Amino acid sequence: MGMNLISDVGEEQWISVSGWTSLLMLAERYNWQPEGTTLNFEQNELVVPWDGGYGSNDGQRVSIEDAGAFANALEQALLDPDPKDEPVDESLAQSLDEVGFLTARIELVPFLQTNREFIAEVVAFCRRGSFIIW
Repeated sequence: MGMNLISDVGEEQWISVSGWTSLLMLAERYNWQPEGTTLNFEQNELVVPWDGGYGSNDGQRVSIEDAGAFANALEQALLDPDPKDEPVDESLAQSLDEVGFLTARIELVPFLQTNREFIAEVVAFCRRGSFIIW
């Protein structure tokens, strides 16, 4: 299981659940303010109201502005000469945990240090515009 990000031109970026969770938390650590996602109800028949979350793969859309802000935050993480593991915003951690994505505390510094090329690929993908999470 994972997250398949699909751009408006059909480009795809597959990310494992743990990788996606780590990216969300890392971006938030570097001042990303999530705008919230939107859901096309013609494509998706949810019974409950949509909460704007990022932690599922229900076909929700990340706007071009939010994708750019996400990319900016991840780029700042890549440029940080001395990253530190500090507590992340518990509201994001709690929302991810509610959908079963957090099974253990993620250490972001080791994730950043061992996944620099992958993070740069995600930055480049997000710089190209809005996308859908499947």
